[in-house]
Amino acid sequence: MIEPATFNTLRQFRAAAYDRFGLRRDALFELLDAATVAGVVPSLAYLSLPPVHRRRWGSLYDALAAGDIDAPALRELIARYPLDDGQPMFALDTSVWPRDDAETSPARGHYFSSGRQSAGKPIVTGWSYAWLAQLSFTHDSWTAPLDVQRVPAGGSSHAVAAAQISELLEHLPAHGPVPMCVFDAGYDPEALSRELGELDEQHVAVLVRLRSDRCFYADPPPAISTKVGRPRRHGHKFTCADERFSIGGWTFDTAGNPGVTTGFAPTGPVPHIDAHALAISAEQEFPLPAITLQANPDPGRVNIDTWFWVSGYNGGILTHSKTQHASHRECRLLDGVPDCRTVDDSVTVVVHLTPKHYEWTFGDDRDNSASFPDNTGLGRAYTDPDPRDASPVAHAYHWSSINYINQGGYPVTLTVDWSAQFSANGGGFQGIPDVMHTFEGRQQVRQIQSVVSH
Repeated sequence: MIEPATFNTLRQFRAAAYDRFGLRRDALFELLDAATVAGVVPSLAYLSLPPVHRRRWGSLYDALAAGDIDAPALRELIARYPLDDGQPMFALDTSVWPRDDAETSPARGHYFSSGRQSAGKPIVTGWSYAWLAQLSFTHDSWTAPLDVQRVPAGGSSHAVAAAQISELLEHLPAHGPVPMCVFDAGYDPEALSRELGELDEQHVAVLVRLRSDRCFYADPPPAISTKVGRPRRHGHKFTCADERFSIGGWTFDTAGNPGVTTGFAPTGPVPHIDAHALAISAEQEFPLPAITLQANPDPGRVNIDTWFWVSGYNGGILTHSKTQHASHRECRLLDGVPDCRTVDDSVTVVVHLTPKHYEWTFGDDRDNSASFPDNTGLGRAYTDPDPRDASPVAHAYHWSSINYINQGGYPVTLTVDWSAQFSANGGGFQGIPDVMHTFEGRQQVRQIQSVVSH
């Protein structure tokens, strides 16, 4: 019995497909059902025989001749229904319609055929078509063809495939799963990568099957200055069919050691991240608190202590982290079979800033600095906890700030010195240079004079 969720999905799909048909939509829809259940038929008329095709055979030809299908909308609809658990996977390949005896048919080409021959040669004359079909990981024969295009005689099947992928991506959800496009060994990976160059910014995965006789070459070794002649163009040769392969300087023989298990070895350079330099970078980007300097009374009074305190910071340890991502691949033999994995080499540093010294200046011409080795240098707010309790940070001005009226008052500064430490990937803490920052404010001071009146 079909599951209700699957049944509802199928019903929604069929209703949406029906909406993509125009003229003769009922006849076209019954033809679609017949083509789904009939299997291989010797001719088109046989599609009128299945029970799902309730019309006479003449309506079949009428639907194909006069019917209307919104092909782009139908293609977009099929692409929205992945066949395998939400993972969109598409296969691209070419097939040839043989027309050996149709000498007057235009634009025929000569193509390889493993099953038919012409004059003793494994070639046929006909038309080549590039197919794009949706696949699934389920072991069955069901596919969802999305597009088919004629490959011109003498044209490039790689260019046609690239155009089909580009058009497909326009109809897929922008934030959906990354689609995978798979190709058989008949496609050349280098030519295909050149044609797909415009898709570098697109979210798409491409997998190409390689022929066993393909060869690859590493970069050539550095040229020796004393050696004459043309420098080497290629380095070490790698053959796909070779049973001995080298990874990261190690050589494995899968044929001679079918049950061997080895340790992992990197396949390339292992990135090294300098944790100390990363911590210094994180320290320079440290978001310091938005400290403001408060005072009472405000404006101040001459020869009366003005109490100062800090707003926006409680003297606690400040924390900031930064991560630099990196990874490398390493492989081994597991019972004679290559086994590879990706190793995360990322480094995360956590930087702690601990306050150790506060230095106040009050801006007048007196000895106007005050130093504090602990959090008493933050002062005490006027209302915390008792307004009658004096702040440890206090200063009595002897003159008004009339000479600083254009600047907003006496310049008041607080310089905080934090000791800095960092930890890399949860390890122990290490010291790095201290962080020192100065916060500024302005304080107006007024002089009070008594007036005797009669």
